Amino acid sequence: AIKRHRGGLSGPVHFCAASLRQITAGSVVHFAPALYISPAIVATLNREINAALVDAIFQKHLGAIGGETFGGSPAEFAKFIADYTAKWAKVIEFAHIRLE
Repeated sequence: AIKRHRGGLSGPVHFCAASLRQITAGSVVHFAPALYISPAIVATLNREINAALVDAIFQKHLGAIGGETFGGSPAEFAKFIADYTAKWAKVIEFAHIRLE
């Protein structure tokens, strides 16, 4: 069953299915500069974006719409995406979901 979370469907959607534990689905918004951007610029952007993510006013506004933040390094984000992809691949395989 799908249930509303945090006042609407704009936040994560929770569902349960037979033989599956409850899974939280959501969306990921990220900032990704082009591959040819210099490592120094990437480091500066990463530092400044991480600083903005902990700003109290930003946290308040994002929290009001059910959002959450997490910062980190580009390598940490790459691991997050790999883990997130692997998690959903298991669900897709178990549920026999196919692209039409």
